[in-house]
Amino acid sequence: MDKQQFLASGLLEQYVLGLTDQKESVEVEKWLRKHPDLQKEVDAMHEALEQYSLAQGIKPPSGLRSKIMRDIEANGTDQLLQVEPQTAPPAPGRRWTSYIWPVAASIALLFTLIRNNGLGHDLRSAKAELAQTQYDCEEEARRFQAFLGHSATKTVTLPGVAEGSSVAVVVYWNPEQKLAFVDMSTLPTPPNPQKQFQIWADVEGEMINLGLLRRGEPDTLQPIAFLRNAESLNITLEPLGGSPHPHVQDLLASKSI
Repeated sequence: MDKQQFLASGLLEQYVLGLTDQKESVEVEKWLRKHPDLQKEVDAMHEALEQYSLAQGIKPPSGLRSKIMRDIEANGTDQLLQVEPQTAPPAPGRRWTSYIWPVAASIALLFTLIRNNGLGHDLRSAKAELAQTQYDCEEEARRFQAFLGHSATKTVTLPGVAEGSSVAVVVYWNPEQKLAFVDMSTLPTPPNPQKQFQIWADVEGEMINLGLLRRGEPDTLQPIAFLRNAESLNITLEPLGGSPHPHVQDLLASKSI
């Protein structure tokens, strides 16, 4: 690997952000010893990152998930309405870690601009973009925290219908706010790549489509349609693109609400 390939690998930016493992750090430090100009670049990155952090008061939201759950508990988690008795709302998997990477990517962009264009107009634009990304992350975290902590939010766990099934798909259901989300981290991978899961509400014996469940982003909460008079929630396996009516013989999970 030559110098240009090393720069293109992104290891230098990851090293400054503290994202390299021990082997990668050793590799980066070898290049820094070999090329003093790279060490100057790393120093400039550290300085720019420090100045920006001090100016904006921004830190990547590491540990956000645990912080949110602690805040909810402090504000009355035991008052949440849950379908499953004595069961705290499951944390939404790795959802919050997905916000760290846009911030890291924006910082990496900032470093690239430092390398290629200096600290002029492009740097100010990159800072503004990073600040907006952080603001969006924090706003989304606050909205989700408020939703989970809302007194009307129920945690509905849909058990698998097959004998011996370990499936337990979590749905957050709020009749007052008329909002509903599926925790995609609890949804299994479809057994057939030509099929996908679809969720339905049983309303007076009629199955109403609430949405297709897109398994491409397993660590997120996916919004689904809300029906106040739904009597149960049901997930079936359908052809890609969904079906107008459920194939009940391919029912994955179901739960009365």
